[in-house]
Amino acid sequence: MPSCDTSRAAALPSGRAARRAWALLLLSLLATPALFPVATAQEEEDLTAGLAELDHRLAQGKAAFLSLNFPEAIGHFTAVVDLYEGGKVQDVGADVVKKIAEALDLRARSYFNQGDRERARADFQKLLKVKIDYQIDSKMVSPKVIELFNDVKKASVGSLSVATDPPGAEAFLGEDPLDKTPIVGRALMQGTYKLRLVLKGFEDYEEDVAVTPRTELKKEVRLKPNRRILQFVTQPNGVNVLVDGQLVGTTFGTLPPEQQSLARDAGIDPARASAPLLVPNVTPGDHQVRFEKECYEPTPRSVTVTLDVERNAPQTFQPVVLKQDMGQISITSHPSGAEVLVNGRSQGTTPLQQTTVCAGEQEIRLVKKGEGTWFEKVRIKPDVLNTLDARLRPTLLYLGTFRLDVWGRLNWSDEDATLLEGLKTLRSVNQVRANDDLKTFREALVKEMTRPEGVDELKKGKGIPAPRVLDALNKFQADLLMAVLSIEEPSGKGTSTVWLYAADQPAPDRAAIDLTHEEDVRAVLARFDRVPEQSRPWVGAAFSDSLIGEGPVVVRLAKGSPAASAGLLPGDQIVTMNSKKISEARSLAPSSGWKENDKAVFGVKREGPVLTVPVTVGSTPVLVPLNSPDYFYNKILCDYRQMSRGADTPLERSLALVNLGIAFMHFQSYDKALTEAFNLASLPAGPGISRGTVRYYQGLCYQKKELVPEARTAFQEAAASPDATLESNDGPPVAARARKLLQ
Repeated sequence: MPSCDTSRAAALPSGRAARRAWALLLLSLLATPALFPVATAQEEEDLTAGLAELDHRLAQGKAAFLSLNFPEAIGHFTAVVDLYEGGKVQDVGADVVKKIAEALDLRARSYFNQGDRERARADFQKLLKVKIDYQIDSKMVSPKVIELFNDVKKASVGSLSVATDPPGAEAFLGEDPLDKTPIVGRALMQGTYKLRLVLKGFEDYEEDVAVTPRTELKKEVRLKPNRRILQFVTQPNGVNVLVDGQLVGTTFGTLPPEQQSLARDAGIDPARASAPLLVPNVTPGDHQVRFEKECYEPTPRSVTVTLDVERNAPQTFQPVVLKQDMGQISITSHPSGAEVLVNGRSQGTTPLQQTTVCAGEQEIRLVKKGEGTWFEKVRIKPDVLNTLDARLRPTLLYLGTFRLDVWGRLNWSDEDATLLEGLKTLRSVNQVRANDDLKTFREALVKEMTRPEGVDELKKGKGIPAPRVLDALNKFQADLLMAVLSIEEPSGKGTSTVWLYAADQPAPDRAAIDLTHEEDVRAVLARFDRVPEQSRPWVGAAFSDSLIGEGPVVVRLAKGSPAASAGLLPGDQIVTMNSKKISEARSLAPSSGWKENDKAVFGVKREGPVLTVPVTVGSTPVLVPLNSPDYFYNKILCDYRQMSRGADTPLERSLALVNLGIAFMHFQSYDKALTEAFNLASLPAGPGISRGTVRYYQGLCYQKKELVPEARTAFQEAAASPDATLESNDGPPVAARARKLLQ
C-alpha cells in the first residue's frame, strides 16, 4: 500500500502535486456518478487515455528491458512514473499501485545495469514510498541489486507497534487508517506522523510519533474513559431496560454462581435472577432508567453514573425486582361462542370465565366467523375480576374527506379534523385504524376518480364507484364505509356530504354536514352512533286531555296490555299517578321516565269515589320507520343484522329480523327483505307486533315485485289479524291498511 509519509508530497514539485491532486479529485468524481456531477467528456477522456498510456508504456519498457536495451526501457518507465506523478492516472487500487511499483523496480535495475547506483537507489526509495511491502524476486534478480534494495530499505524504513488498554481502538496516521489495536511491527517510511486512537467510550488520543530507520517504535497507551458501562440484574429475566427513554437491552439468562451472593444480599432468589446485562457507553451524570416487561409493573430508577478512571469496571446497581401485574377477565358476548383474543393471543371462546391476563390497557377482540366482531382497548385492573359483556357490532371504515374544486381536481382534504376527533367517541361500531395500506388505497381511488368520467359521476351525485366500495370493505374487513365529499361551487362556496355505504346492499345514505361547525358534526355523528331500540316501556293506554273534569282521559286500550290487564277502562279520568296530581296527557307519555317493571299507581275517577289502579309497566317492541331523516339506514341495517345474530331469545331474533327487513325495504331491496329477514321471522299471532305485522310487510314486498297472488294472500292474512299493529303495540292497526290494499 502507499506509504503514509507526508514527506512524499513535499518531495514533489508543488505544481506537479497540485495537478495530481486535481486528477485524483476528478477520478473520484467519475467513480461515484450517483453522488457527484459527472466529469466533463474531456476530463474523462484524459484520465482514460492516461491509464491506457500507462499500460502501453509499461509493456514497451518491459520488452526493452528483456532485450537489454536499458536506455529505451528507462525512457518508457520514466513515462509511466511521470503519468503517475503528473496526475494522469490515479491510485485507484492495488492493480495500479503494482504497475507503478513494477515500473520503478525495473527502472532502478536498468540504472543499476548501466552503473548508475545513485539513480537506482533513488528509484528504490520511491518504490518503497509507493508500496512499502514490495518484494523483489530473489530468484530472478542479481544479489547485488537485492543487496542495494535492502540497504535502501534499512536506511528508509522503520516500524511501529501500538497497544492500547483496552484493546480494539481504531488507529490513524494522519487521516489514513491503520488497523485496530494491537498493531505489531507495522512498516513505515521514516518521518513524523500524527498518531490518533479512537475507541467509543474513551477520549480520543493524539500524539506525534517519529519513525526512524532500522528501529521499532513501541507505543503503549492507556485510554482515558469518558463513559461507563452499567450492569443491571433483574428478577425475572426478559426485562426491557430503557435509559433516558431509549431501549438499550433486554435481560436474559440466569445469574452465574460467582454472583449469586449479590442476589441473596438483595433479598431475592438467585435462581430467578437474570444474568448481568451490560449497557456500554453511558455518559456520566444523572439518568432515568426504566425496567419494563409485559404483565409486570414498570419500575423506574434514577441513577448517577460516575467514571472509573483507574479500572474502568462496570458500575453495578442493586438488583431490580418487578412486581407481576395480572388481572382476571370474565367475558360474555352476544352471540356467544366468539373467540376471545387479548393482544392477538387467543384465550378461548365466550362465555369466558376467570382467565388471567396482563393488567393495564389491552386490546380485546371478539370474533365469531360469519357473525361479526367486537374490539376495543380495555383497561384491565390488577388483582380483581374484570367483567365484560359485549354485543358483536359492525366495523366502520372511514375513508376520509376529499374535495372536488371548480376545475375538477380531486384531492384528499384535511378539513375533517373535527370529524376525526368525533369519530373517536363512537361506541356502537368497531373502527378500522388508519395505516399505510389505507393511505395507498385512498391514493389509488383519488387517481381513478380524478379521470374525467369519474369527475362527471361525482358532479352527478353518484359518489364512490360501487366496485371500489366493495374492494375497500373486503380489503379492510369492514361492514360500513364512510366518506365525505366536499364539492366547491363556482361562487366559492361549497357543500359537504357524508356518504355511508354497507356491504349488504349498494345504495348509500347521504347527509349534509358542515365540517367547520362542531355542533353540526356532533349532531351527525350522534345520529350515526344511535343503536336502534328494540323495545321501550309500555302501559298500553292512550290518553287525551279533556275539558271536563280534572285530568286526562283514557281514549284507547291495547288488547292484553298492562293497563287493560290492571283494570283501566276507556273513559277513565286520570287525576293522580303515584300520588302526584296529573293535569295533562303529556305527563303520561312513555318518554316521561317510565321503566319496565316500574309500578304506576293511577288515581282514577270513574263513578263515585276515586279508584286506585296499580299498573306494572311492561314493554312493547319498536319497529324502525320505513323512511326517516333521523336514521342512517345502512347503519341500522348492520345493527339489526348483528342483533338478529346475537339475540338471546327467538322472540328477540324475530323482532330484529323484522326491523332488518324494513331497512332493506327502505333501499327497495325487496328480495333481501323477504329472503334474509321477513321469511325468517317467526312471531306468534295475536295483538301488537305479531304475525299479522310480518304478513303485512311481506305483502308490500310481493306487491313491489308484482307477485300479485303472493301479495293478496299476505294481505288477506294481515286483514284477518284485527289486533296486529305497526310501529309498536300502540301503533296503527294492520287490518285496516291491509283491507284497503286488497281493494
